[in-house]
Amino acid sequence: MGHNEPDRDHPWLAALTPREREVLLYLMKGYGLPAVAKHLHMSSRTVHTHLQNLRSKLGVHSTLEAVTLARSRLDERPKVGAGAM
Repeated sequence: MGHNEPDRDHPWLAALTPREREVLLYLMKGYGLPAVAKHLHMSSRTVHTHLQNLRSKLGVHSTLEAVTLARSRLDERPKVGAGAM
């Protein structure tokens, strides 16, 4: 798992493949599908396939829902570090 990849140990991300998590990460950063394809060195069609698969696995119907869900779920994780109790 790359250091920029969403945490695969999070229960709802566990079903995603590493590539699906990478696609989701770039979408969460605000990249469009052509930019995701360029950064991951894959065709737009392959990105679209990964996107369809991850939306299905997450139980959402749109890319916006997938990104919103990912952002909200990842923000729910407990904070660890200097101010944590």
